[in-house]
Amino acid sequence: MSKGLDDNLKKVLEAALELERKGHKYYIDISRKAENPLTKILFASLAKLAKKCVSYANKFDNLTNSGFWLDVGEFRMDARY
Repeated sequence: MSKGLDDNLKKVLEAALELERKGHKYYIDISRKAENPLTKILFASLAKLAKKCVSYANKFDNLTNSGFWLDVGEFRMDARY
């Protein structure tokens, strides 16, 4: 991938990650304020899903430069891990 494309991909992934973080906070807030038990469960479930998305995205090598994807070491062409 070209450097420009890598940079664009990183920006898109960072924006998506920020949306998931905001979504998590929103879902938690709605879940706490909801009076209907099913609404509480629905939004608590959505918050849990958003939190998982953030966790997985944080493990993505292009964002963290950790050399890991979902706790599995990845080989990189630049020999960094």
